[in-house]
Amino acid sequence: MPSKAAFPANSEEGIDRKQLRLVLTRFRAISAARLKRVRAMLTDHQRHFIDLLPLLLHANHPALPGYVSQQTPCGISSYTPSAEVLTLARRLALSFNYQRPAASEAQVHGVYLMGSSGTLGHSDGSDLDVWICYPEQLDGKQLALLQKKAGRLQQWALDSGLEAHLFLMNGEKFKRGQREPLTGENCGSAQHYLLLDEFYRTGILLAGRMPAWWLVPPAAETHYTQFCRQLTQKRYIKSADLVDFGGIASIPQG
Repeated sequence: MPSKAAFPANSEEGIDRKQLRLVLTRFRAISAARLKRVRAMLTDHQRHFIDLLPLLLHANHPALPGYVSQQTPCGISSYTPSAEVLTLARRLALSFNYQRPAASEAQVHGVYLMGSSGTLGHSDGSDLDVWICYPEQLDGKQLALLQKKAGRLQQWALDSGLEAHLFLMNGEKFKRGQREPLTGENCGSAQHYLLLDEFYRTGILLAGRMPAWWLVPPAAETHYTQFCRQLTQKRYIKSADLVDFGGIASIPQG
């Protein structure tokens, strides 16, 4: 597991806002460093897939790869594409004109690379696993559209010589032991805690919200839910800035 927060876990002591900001900065720095390493191993076409993926999930445009319909859930929380990414997109679709969705319309909470891509075991022959984190409010029809788009983006990646697996994941359902049917590799039989451990240990943020787990000190792991509630209720951080897949105080021997 990566090292996490060091600020006080006791609610009577309060939470050090300066330390909290340091943890946020640290998480982003680790993600950026891991992503830089992964990108260095890829071909130009493969790097373009990684760079464009958040935008392709953020916007619905008929000429962009993965497009299904205007009803497909889109918009990633707190995501703004760089000028370089917009240039790449316009090379794919001359008619593409980026219009920023309203923050309230974001229907994707986060996009993460995970698995070997976040470890020293990653090589130029490794495949990429991606978690697309969505809100529980999406209905069956919306999820089906998003799943269809994920499948088309997988095929687009394959056409570029990159094997990628895109998984639809929701934190609330995950905590209840529910998961949507996964595309690509069948990870549905993976043990809950082992999958959660892999996400927290190897996840690389591409766009969107950060995991609440990173803000919970090890000493507070046993009362994870209470601590997370304190963070948001006392406005140390907005719930709209987090994805929450639950705590992992211990992994059962079974």
